[in-house]
Amino acid sequence: MVNSIVADGFARIKNAQSVNNLETTVLYSKFMLEILTVLRNEGYIRGFSLNTGKIKVYLKYFNKNPTFNNISLISKPSRKIFYSVSNLLKKNTQTGTFIISTSQGLFSSRDAVKKNLGGEVVCYIT
Repeated sequence: MVNSIVADGFARIKNAQSVNNLETTVLYSKFMLEILTVLRNEGYIRGFSLNTGKIKVYLKYFNKNPTFNNISLISKPSRKIFYSVSNLLKKNTQTGTFIISTSQGLFSSRDAVKKNLGGEVVCYIT
């Protein structure tokens, strides 16, 4: 259930960015709220606000281009992908950011490496 809310949220964000909307709404879940917090901290979105049962996401653009091209889910309920810190260091050379679910919460790949944490890879942002 949570994974379908996250997939739906990513689809809504991608669709809104494809038509240059300044904001969109996604369904509320605590997990989606944590993902949006990481996206805001990494500078991919301007921010978000809570409404009843929904989250309003304020999208960010640079020179009329979206700040990211794609968000893709990596782990799925049928196939969980886990990265250790050494895997993150190897993968971190690519352009983009992983969002990692660790024992201490959700972190971007950069923050997870700083804290020496591995975990389940939620998504990849390019």
